Parts: sequence; C-alpha cells; structure tokens
Amino acid sequence: MRVMMRSILVTSLVTGALLCLAAGIARAIPDGKPANTGPRTLVVAGDGSGQFTSIQDAIDEAHDGDTVQVKAGEYREDVTIHSKERLKLIGEGADRVKVLGRERVGVFHIGKWPYGATDIDISGLTIYEHGGHAMGIFNGRNIRLHHIRINGMVFGQQVQDVRIEQCDIGGSETTGVQFADSQATLVGNYIHDNDHGVIIAGKSDVRLERNVIVRSLFEGVVVTDKARLTLVSNTIVKNGGGAAFL
Repeated sequence: MRVMMRSILVTSLVTGALLCLAAGIARAIPDGKPANTGPRTLVVAGDGSGQFTSIQDAIDEAHDGDTVQVKAGEYREDVTIHSKERLKLIGEGADRVKVLGRERVGVFHIGKWPYGATDIDISGLTIYEHGGHAMGIFNGRNIRLHHIRINGMVFGQQVQDVRIEQCDIGGSETTGVQFADSQATLVGNYIHDNDHGVIIAGKSDVRLERNVIVRSLFEGVVVTDKARLTLVSNTIVKNGGGAAFL
C-alpha cells in the first residue's frame, strides 16, 4: 500500500511539473509562434545567396528592431514599409544596389494610409522613379534617409522628424524634394537637375542646412501657405530662380 501511494505521489509530481512547463512554453510562444529572441539581420540577395531574393519579402518578414541587409544587384520591385518600428534597411552602396520598381507611379514608400512607420533608417542604395515619383513618406515619424541616390522626387506628407542627409536627389521633372504638413531636416544633400529644387507647403517646418541646390529649371526653393523654412549655409546657384516665398 505504501509503495502504491509513493508511486501515485511521484506520478502526481511529475504530471504537475510537466503542466507547469507546458504553461511556461505557452506563455513564451503565443498562438504557437516562436517567441522573438531579439533583433535579427535578414539578408537579401538577388542571386539567391541570402535568405530572401526580394526586398519586400524581407521587410514583410521583419520584426520591430530587425535589420534588412541588401546585397549588390538590381531589384525590379516596388517597396513599401508600413506598420514597422525600429527597422533598418542597409544596402551595400548606392553604386551597387538599385531599386528599379515595376513601372508604376512611385517605387519606394514609407508609411501607408492609414498605417504609419516609426524609427526607420535607410541607407546605401539607389531608387529610380516611375511616373515622376521615386519615394513617398506618409504618416510616419523619425525617418532617416542617408547616403542614398534618388532619381526622381521625394514627397513627404504628414510626417514628423524626417532627416535626409548626404543624399543625391536629381532628375525629377517636377520637384526634387517636397513636403506638405511635415517637419523635416535636410543636411548636406546634393539636389540637382529638377524642375524645382525644394518645395515646402501647408503647415510644414523644414530646416535646410549645408545643401547644394543647383540647375533647377525654376526656383531652387519655394515656400507656400503657412510653411516655415530655416536656411543655414546652403549653396543655391545656377537655378531659374533663388528662394521664393509665396
């Protein structure tokens, strides 16, 4: 009888331990999905040597805090980043990574109505426009673009804390950079060969510092509506006009 009771007690203890372990696993893996173990680096390579061959597929798979690393190559796809936080997209260099789009209007979008994007850092690639629009930034916050070449227009609407730094932006048949109802800082960029260099509209508050704005068909800088502009040590030359406040 004592042996039987001891056996029952041991069995109960083991069963209880297994139930506690199962409960702990269930908490760590909600909905049957593996728990996020920390920031990851997802590698994109068009030749198949990475985890992904598509930039968009890697972004869709990324968790908040991850880094998407893009190897050299041409990527014929449109790219959208939305509903992400603390995401880095790092190309191997503007001369080596080219995002060509799929011949629709707009190639690269950060934020998408009604969804936004927060703490996004993009560098080291070239983006080619379609339909006059290369990059759109919508409904986001704390967006940093640096060491990027953009062939076409950058357009931002209702975004905050945007920083564009050390970028080459040119070849737009409309405007190089345009912001509406946004807050942004542009530092050390080369903005060239556009119809207009920079247009600031709506209730925007934009700071231009140490940029070179050249060879615009019309004005280098246009400020409209109730927008505010701060100019610090910029070179605005060889344009159809200088800075216009309308």
